[in-house]
Amino acid sequence: MADIVQEKLSALLQQAKAAHTQFEKIELDGQFDEQWPAWYADYLVTGGLPSLLGKEPDIDQLANRISEISQRHKAERTAENWADYIARELLQTLT
Repeated sequence: MADIVQEKLSALLQQAKAAHTQFEKIELDGQFDEQWPAWYADYLVTGGLPSLLGKEPDIDQLANRISEISQRHKAERTAENWADYIARELLQTLT
């Protein structure tokens, strides 16, 4: 069951990444979104994360966790896909 939830969260993160790329292009005229973790957290919550978890996560805490995990992913220089890494790590702290 946990593997299915992780796969669904990874897919949701990949959708968020594609949507955020468009957001930066269109809404921010190609500028980097300094508040991207909050954008992702909102996207995940409105996109179905609460139903995957069985509870409503705190959006500010979620944004902070996404930022922390993403920084760790970058620092580790792992070959693991960003969305898969974030999904796995988020589920360890949110469930």
